[in-house]
Amino acid sequence: MFSNQGRKVAAVVLLLLPASIHGLLIGVFPPSDSATTFDAIDIGILAVLLLHLTASLWVLRSGRGIAQLVMLTYSTLVTLAGLELFVRAAWPADSLVKVPPLPPGMRAPIEDTEGKLPGIVPGAMFSVNRLGLRAPEMDFERLERMDVKLLFVGGSTTMCLDVDDQDTFPWKLQELLAERLEKKVFVGNGGRSGMQAAHHARLIEQYGPTSEFDWVVVMCGINDWVHFLMGRHEEMRQSALATILEARPDPLGPSTYYRKLRIVEGLQALLQSRPRRGSRRAAMIGFTSEVVDYCRADRRRMLRDRPITEMPEDMDELERIYRDDLRDIIAAARARRVKLLMLTQPVLYHADMPPELSDLLMAVLEGRGALIPEVAARVNRRMNDVMIDVCREEGIDCLDLDAMLPKDTTVFFDDCHFNVSGCRKIAEILTEFFATKLGEPVPASSGESL
Repeated sequence: MFSNQGRKVAAVVLLLLPASIHGLLIGVFPPSDSATTFDAIDIGILAVLLLHLTASLWVLRSGRGIAQLVMLTYSTLVTLAGLELFVRAAWPADSLVKVPPLPPGMRAPIEDTEGKLPGIVPGAMFSVNRLGLRAPEMDFERLERMDVKLLFVGGSTTMCLDVDDQDTFPWKLQELLAERLEKKVFVGNGGRSGMQAAHHARLIEQYGPTSEFDWVVVMCGINDWVHFLMGRHEEMRQSALATILEARPDPLGPSTYYRKLRIVEGLQALLQSRPRRGSRRAAMIGFTSEVVDYCRADRRRMLRDRPITEMPEDMDELERIYRDDLRDIIAAARARRVKLLMLTQPVLYHADMPPELSDLLMAVLEGRGALIPEVAARVNRRMNDVMIDVCREEGIDCLDLDAMLPKDTTVFFDDCHFNVSGCRKIAEILTEFFATKLGEPVPASSGESL
């Protein structure tokens, strides 16, 4: 039999062991260096830990209820462990979304820019489904039953940040194509702001459900040349894989140990799917009216003080790198056994732009200046020609979207981002392409969209 002292020592060890193991695991699997905030799950775990430590110290000092607290502690841990094992058995690892482009379950209103972005409708919403895509809700079981499955990959022009979910061109394409083909169609939007070609290759390679899709559609180019001319391109290329792997709803980073638990992943999705309360403005995303004014004024200042009126001298190097990155995208698509369609990057830039259009432009090259519209158009055209050339060499479908769209406010609200009308035009062009590729409707089909 243990002495009273021995039982007390054992109780101390048993009660402090869970907190000690938690601290050890945090040390072994630390949060990422970029972690700056906690969310409800982190706060909840910290609160439970502090409550348990407080209760442990109280019963140890008073000498009452020690056995009961030990039993409660370990029965709770055993129950949670059993629940985790059950969830893992019921939903195998391959049913989870690996490396989602966007945080699953995210939902936020888009800022009202007070009419300063032509063709943008106020009251828009931005939402992400459980697959990490800006698209109607979908799961693996339903995805398998779709007749046509398209995955879009790109930067902010694909993401359509300032446009309502149902007005984005991938979403609109889904509706038009389902009606045209009379088939069940799903189109997922995996666009993410700031990404360049190297990121797109890594996303196609790493995103778990990529192989479940029939086609991957990639629009790119502008982030590549903007980042290159700003001197940030190579750094972003080298960090592309790490950036894609960390693109998940985890403020503490992907390595925090409890984020790997299936029950925590489920709770995270549940919390993110609930409407946000409190400050509506704090939850908003997209351009604000103030940001639009600042960016336009900053560009006018840069055009006055540091205009770039000649083609950059390092374009040959940029083209060489871009060719390599495009071939990486093609290789990634082939490795995942999906068909690939490449889209050239449309822009508003053109020579002799009237003031009502040039005043909408916002882009500058930090530390370098601002390209005049004619030069920006020529730089972008060279990048698009590289894409067309690589696709021809590799036998990949490519649409020169830049040459197919008007360069006015029926398409754009700034340098390269699409408004509601522009999204509709792109969806119609893509509907014609896929209707031709996939064939005419089969009379026995159900004609179902989502």
